[in-house]
Amino acid sequence: MQESRKRPFQTQDSSGSDTFEPPIQGKRKEKRNAHTAAEQKRRDTIKVALDQLQQLIPGCTSFETSPGLPNKKSKAQILQKAIEYVTLLTDDRDKKNDEILEMEKKLVALKIVKENYEKLVLSGEGNVKSEVSDNVKFTVFQQLMSTLLESFRGTLSVGSFHVLSGSMIRWVEDYCKPEIVKGIIVAIVKSIFES
Repeated sequence: MQESRKRPFQTQDSSGSDTFEPPIQGKRKEKRNAHTAAEQKRRDTIKVALDQLQQLIPGCTSFETSPGLPNKKSKAQILQKAIEYVTLLTDDRDKKNDEILEMEKKLVALKIVKENYEKLVLSGEGNVKSEVSDNVKFTVFQQLMSTLLESFRGTLSVGSFHVLSGSMIRWVEDYCKPEIVKGIIVAIVKSIFES
């Protein structure tokens, strides 16, 4: 009866003979198998992620060197291309943000100019007492343009496009502000009606 009992460290193989396998080795084997499976899963996840990354990065997809033999990029090459692409996108984003800030500044400046012109128009409407002839309007316009043209010629520099645009902006800021234009027009109108 004692022979039919197995010792705790014995197992039977498929032929029915007893084999000795300590329980510690069985646990180690299970642990090792679990670790191997987890490691394989991690590798598969990395491989799938690298394949997806390779498809997303321009110029990073595999190419063929000869018919039927694909030449895939290495993991290091894929990661390097990804770094270059992200750097390019970051630089492009920063450049666009700078352009947006510059446009916002210009928008604020244009709003100020618009408000000044609207104030000029509103202040001029209350001072008009009678209808002014077209001849007087033309004379005022002609003298205003002559005055502005003289200041434009004196301020304008044409060394390069950058210098030209800078001098034009400076001219507009120095000579075309609503209060300056209003002063010129008032002086012209006074000279017309005094003569």
